[in-house]
Amino acid sequence: MKRVTLLIWIPLLTLYQFAFSARPKEYSMKMYKVWCDFSPKFFNGSYCGVKPHRDQRGRFTLKAFIHRELKTLNVSVQLHQKTNIYRPFLLGYQVDVCKMMNGKGFNLLHRLSYLVMSKISNCNHTCPFKGWFEVKDAIVETKWIPSVLPDGLYRFDTQGVNEEGYVGAMKFYVIVTNPDF
Repeated sequence: MKRVTLLIWIPLLTLYQFAFSARPKEYSMKMYKVWCDFSPKFFNGSYCGVKPHRDQRGRFTLKAFIHRELKTLNVSVQLHQKTNIYRPFLLGYQVDVCKMMNGKGFNLLHRLSYLVMSKISNCNHTCPFKGWFEVKDAIVETKWIPSVLPDGLYRFDTQGVNEEGYVGAMKFYVIVTNPDF
């Protein structure tokens, strides 16, 4: 039994090492555009945009007032790569934000989402959500995203829903480049 398990894990670990060492660590990601849509049923007074900064990376800012209590929130995230059009690429998952903020139902992607959200926003408590929601000067950190993405244009789509229906959606547009090439 141990021999079979070892025979399975060795190729998987080799593939993992190859995948994460395929790109030099000097790659960069720049957010250049963002699109936001929030349901007036839950939000009002929202602002969403990307500001250029002196270090050449776009800084994302979001400010929205949640006037109706969000007791549950499920967010789906999907990565798209642009060839001629944006097509799904590698990543697609859903997360129950309330469970994630409670520390339940964690997997690697949920843990990463939780760490990112707690660092860049004022969303540091569990459900229900009500009041101002802010993200100020968030940048795309290369340490958050594996270095296996080839150069090109990408779009991260997020959409939030709850038991009452559509809550909102955001699309983040980023450029991945390697300065050595």
